[in-house]
Amino acid sequence: MTPDRIRDALTAKPLPPFDLVLTSGETYTIVHPDWVSVPPFPFAREVVVYTQIEGERERFHTQWINLGQVLKLVIPTATTTRPAAGPEGNGA
Repeated sequence: MTPDRIRDALTAKPLPPFDLVLTSGETYTIVHPDWVSVPPFPFAREVVVYTQIEGERERFHTQWINLGQVLKLVIPTATTTRPAAGPEGNGA
């Protein structure tokens, strides 16, 4: 996965929620551009993803994700079924 692919998804108007699917099978759903941070250089190797703690409005987990572990970026369509949210709300 390249940082530019994630940046392109983040700049879509309006932002469609999208999933980062890791090689481990974990899925992180991005619903707002503030919930992912991509370094401002072309060869970034990691991104930071924030996931809200279920039932907590102001608390979140921080996940550092190596881009080499991102299998694909999926922008679900209206006919795509999302996986059930896990305990951290990340679909894992």
